[in-house]
This record gives sequence, C-alpha cells and structure tokens, in this order.
Amino acid sequence: MLNAWAAHLAMVLALSAGFLLPRPAHAVGGWHAARSVDEHGQPQDGGLTWTDINMIKSSGRSIVRIYVNVFQTTDCRQTAEGLKHVMDDITAQGLQVIPRLVPNDGPWHDLNVIRACIAGLEALFTAECANQHILQVQAGFLGAMYGEWWGDNLHDGLAPDNDDGSNGAVADAKKTIVESFLHMGCAVGLRYPRDKHLYFADNNLVGVHNDCINSNGIGGDDSGTFSKLAGPLNSIQTAQRFMAQGTYLKGGEMCTDTASCPELLAHVQQYGIGYLNADFPLSMATVFANGGDCIGKVTSALIANANAAARPIPSPEKPLIGADHLTTGVANAEAAAAALIVSAAQGSALPPPNLSHRAVSRPSLRSGWANMRAKAVAREMREQLALTGGQGSWTQKNRAPR
Repeated sequence: MLNAWAAHLAMVLALSAGFLLPRPAHAVGGWHAARSVDEHGQPQDGGLTWTDINMIKSSGRSIVRIYVNVFQTTDCRQTAEGLKHVMDDITAQGLQVIPRLVPNDGPWHDLNVIRACIAGLEALFTAECANQHILQVQAGFLGAMYGEWWGDNLHDGLAPDNDDGSNGAVADAKKTIVESFLHMGCAVGLRYPRDKHLYFADNNLVGVHNDCINSNGIGGDDSGTFSKLAGPLNSIQTAQRFMAQGTYLKGGEMCTDTASCPELLAHVQQYGIGYLNADFPLSMATVFANGGDCIGKVTSALIANANAAARPIPSPEKPLIGADHLTTGVANAEAAAAALIVSAAQGSALPPPNLSHRAVSRPSLRSGWANMRAKAVAREMREQLALTGGQGSWTQKNRAPR
C-alpha cells in the first residue's frame, strides 16, 4: 500500500512538473505588444531590438504579435530566415509570439502564391509551435487590409464580406490556410466567428481574434465581428452566443477608444478572451492609469481563459518541450497584473519600466502556479479514477471600420 501511494505521489509530482503526457499545453496568454517585420523578416520602425524586447517584457507584456508584411513576389523561405532570428530574441526573454501574414500588395487571389508562402514558413512554424513559442497563428493572407478576411468583394475575391460558405474558391482558400497551419501543430485564430462556425465549428484548435472589441459599445456588433453572418449565425446575438460559448483560444484588441477597465473586464469574462493588445488604441494608457485593481482582474482572467483553452499535446511518450520556457512565460504574464496595478497607483499613463518593485515576487508566482497545477492534476486524476472505477492545453495602426 505504501509503495502504491508513493507511486501515485510520484506521478502527481511528475505531471505537475510537466514530465508526463498527455496533458493540456500552457497557452499562457495575457497582454501583448504589437510589432512588424518586412518581407525579409527584418524588424520595422526601429522595433524588436534587444532594448525594445526588454522594454516589452519589463512593462508587463508576455506576448508579441508580429505583422509579417509580404508581397506576392516574396520568397517566404527568406522571410522565415529573418523571422527566426527575431523570434529567437523574443522567446529568449520568455515571451511568446503571435504571427500574422499580411499582404502588402492588395488582396491576394492566387491560392498557389499563398501555398508557396506557407511552404516557405513551414519548417519555422512547425518548430516554434512545437516549442510553444507561438501562442497562436492568426490566419492572415486574405482580405482588403491587415490579412483579416474582410473587404475583398471583387468577382474573384477570396474574403468577401458576405461569405456564406457556398463559394467553393473562397472555402478552399480559407480551409487551405487554416489546415496548413494546423498541420504544423499550430493553434489558429480567425477574425470572425462566422468563419469559425462555417468551416471549423468542431475544431478547438481554431479560435477567434476580435480586433474591434466594444467599438460600438457593450453588446454592439464590434464593427463587423458579430454582424458578418451566415447560416445559423443569423443575428448579432446568435454570433455573440456562439463565441461566448466556445472553449477555444480567443484574443484581440480594441480599434476605437475603450471607455473603462470594467467594460473591458466584462468583455473578457463574457467571451473568455485569453490575450489582448495592451497598447492600442492610445486610450489604453488611460485605461491602465485609471484601472486600479481592475487591471489585475483583467490580467488574471486573460491568463485563466488562455490556459483553459490550451490544446492537448498528442505525444504521450515524449516529455513536454519547452517546459522551462513556459514556466517563465506564465510568471511573466502573471507579473503583468502587479506591474500595471503599480503603474495605475502611481498615476502613470504607461506601465513602469521594470518590475523590480512589483507587489508579487517571481518565486512566489512560480510556487503558486506549481501548487495550482499540482492541485489541478490531482483533481483530474481523482475524476479519472472515479470514472474508471479505480483502475486507473504595438505597432500602432490606423484602423478602417470593418
């Protein structure tokens, strides 16, 4: 009996340390900064230097969203080479990445061009998703602007606003992009709940990024997020319910001024949002300055939501890749709450330049998380035993309404 309990305890400890699989991968989540690279994978606008990345980390962000600007003539193998160096610098600081491929020469209508670019990125994205360095790939490639799958309403457009699933070319393009990234082992984010419902309703590796949160007030259509409809999603309300009920990874940003932290918190809680842009729009600085302890509540909710949506790791015989990196990432994300609370208390418009005076120490965050994780594993094991009868996962931009 003693040996059995010792074996049981060893299994719980090993699981909580991340040595046995399967178990949910940590999505981490939290606040993100946004930067961009050119078609060669080189940073733009003076961003993503070592100093810039340290600033991102010290100001409480745990993720960097990267716009990867490409052209139809781009050799995406070269893009991947440059992007790898950038991502290495980011992830060396314990931060995660959300990449999005953004066409810079108008809407793309040639699926073969898209396939070729994806092929050039495959080796990099496969490795970075396996290491959990990429939190989510935002689908990209299609649409009039930002690679957000809207506004391409030409006769051969692949991201029409009225997509109802009946256009075979449109469906083929959207499925090809998403399924390619899924094949690389990546979670994928779509701009609209409509597309999630039409093409990937039953795949929890496919999520949504709402890039106009609360733009028309609480309960509004979020500038198209909930008003681009098809099939059973035939009203703003049904689209909102569909997204709110989903257990997949969700994120986004505001595209117009956000009135208050409580309104933002309500949205995060209602829809299960796991990551948010901390720097856009500019009014976010005021939200942080006036948010008080509400900022900490938003941060905690983001992390909890992201981890609740974490995808399963499929290889039970292999140890979790990048467990040390993920532990650091969780600590960085949770430290954002303390950093932003301190910033608000000091009346600062921006987060403080470092976390040396944060209210919660990194060791206590790590030990607290380990305890939470061990308790969750133990609870899951108890439930499994019961089921088996004991046998037994900023760059600023000028936004167009969409």
